[in-house]
Amino acid sequence: MLEIKGITVKFGGLTAVNKFNMIIEKGKIHSLIGPNGAGKTTLFNVITGVVKPVEGVVKFKDANLLNLKTEEIIYYGISRTFQNLQLFNFLNVYENIYSGIVHNFKGIYRKY
Repeated sequence: MLEIKGITVKFGGLTAVNKFNMIIEKGKIHSLIGPNGAGKTTLFNVITGVVKPVEGVVKFKDANLLNLKTEEIIYYGISRTFQNLQLFNFLNVYENIYSGIVHNFKGIYRKY
């Protein structure tokens, strides 16, 4: 279902992820573990389009996610959250929650 092949990410002279491979199968539980600085978050950022790798492929079903923008990847049901939770002060609780899933509702323009 999700196939990650040969992903390499570099930040200047630092290689954060080096030729990473993984296949995530539907209906199975997978985990990604490692010490701080191992590249786990960087890999999630690649999958969700936040960071572009210098090489490799990320495929979900038949789509190459690396060809899509972050805001397009969300329509495939792939997204991430960040540790620094910030709410919209001008919205109530319901509206803050809704803002994270609004793309799932009819009436919103969907290209996919």
